[in-house]
Amino acid sequence: MGLTLPEIVLITPLFATAAATGLYDTLWAVIIPTAALQIPFTVLIVRSFFDGIPNELFEAARAEGASTLRMFVSIVLPLSRPIAATVVILTLITSWNAYLLPLVFLQSADNQTVTLLSQFFVGKFVNDQTKVLAGSVIVALPEILAYVLLQRYFEKGLTAGAVK
Repeated sequence: MGLTLPEIVLITPLFATAAATGLYDTLWAVIIPTAALQIPFTVLIVRSFFDGIPNELFEAARAEGASTLRMFVSIVLPLSRPIAATVVILTLITSWNAYLLPLVFLQSADNQTVTLLSQFFVGKFVNDQTKVLAGSVIVALPEILAYVLLQRYFEKGLTAGAVK
């Protein structure tokens, strides 16, 4: 159900909650809803990944006398690097590209995120497209860097649950 709700549907209750709790115009007014909106998708892909781990690995570890903690450290953690990289990249991209929540909740210039940079150049310098495009490239650099650094894990994580 959480995957079906877009941000725009939640703006009014989130705004009322942020205003009532004193979080309006703070970064927490964006961080908390963004994290909450990422949980359903993350749980879906991580659960699918872990369902694909063969039970024979755990049975063999139990036969060798491994405890639950040892199985977690020796089996689950090494196998979960690809899905962790996939979750980090997809969550980073979604969170980094967030435009609506920062636009509504962050009014002071000190708190605004980099995704609002293009709006700053359109408003202040009467639609200076060169600065808007330069700002867009700067905003995209962390995502590109994260993908390049985690690319091999990302591709494994995306394809891990496809074939059993």
